[in-house]
Amino acid sequence: MGEEESFRKLRLEIHAAKTKFKKLVHPVLGPRSIECTQLVNDVVGRTVEQIFGDPDNLKFRSSMTLFANVAAGNVVFLKALAKYFDGKPDQRTLDLLKRNA
Repeated sequence: MGEEESFRKLRLEIHAAKTKFKKLVHPVLGPRSIECTQLVNDVVGRTVEQIFGDPDNLKFRSSMTLFANVAAGNVVFLKALAKYFDGKPDQRTLDLLKRNA
């Protein structure tokens, strides 16, 4: 991957992270994100892959990582990471957060 392509991809990832953050702090979408995450956490006997399929299971992990790191009262997001990903956040998302801190 060339440097220009790598930069373009990084910009898209940053934009996606900002969009997710805006949803979280939005007065309607934020509470819905929490509510939907709680509904996923309440699922019994299914893996995250069975619930979402691929690649949405990866998007869910990235979102939970982002929200757990930027949200006050992030317990629901941490519980999702614990339940479905052995408590391990998405490293790529963490790297993006560090680069944009």
